[in-house]
Amino acid sequence: MRGISPRTQRGGETVEFALFTLPVLVLIFVTFVEFGFGFADKAVIVDASRAAAREAIKGATNTEICAAADQVLASAGTWGTDAPYSCQGSCGSACQIDRSAGTDPGDPIDVTLTFPFQFRILPPLSEIRILSFIPNLGDIQLTGETVMYIP
Repeated sequence: MRGISPRTQRGGETVEFALFTLPVLVLIFVTFVEFGFGFADKAVIVDASRAAAREAIKGATNTEICAAADQVLASAGTWGTDAPYSCQGSCGSACQIDRSAGTDPGDPIDVTLTFPFQFRILPPLSEIRILSFIPNLGDIQLTGETVMYIP
């Protein structure tokens, strides 16, 4: 009996790479890109909370504070698209301002911006529950909090 010659096995490795390894490598690469977007979004949200806190310590109204945050968030559009995050002109659940310590010099003002992470490349994955003990990927929250003291 003759065995299978190596000539008839040509291209087997290439097919295995294309069918199994390449999709995994692409998924890993896309995941890194998504994490990069997440880190960039987090930096923008923290910057927006700082801008809002700067307005808050000047004695601005809540509408003016949220407008300052929105201005920073609006300038952060990615790849020419609209900015994915916005306070929408009001201080709702996304933009919280805590002035409970008072309004005297030296009192802190806490501004917190919280937005759900918005996937850019893998939107369908935000709706998939892989295992019951892993939280839904759509539940990832990006939070920027800044505390500044009234001068």
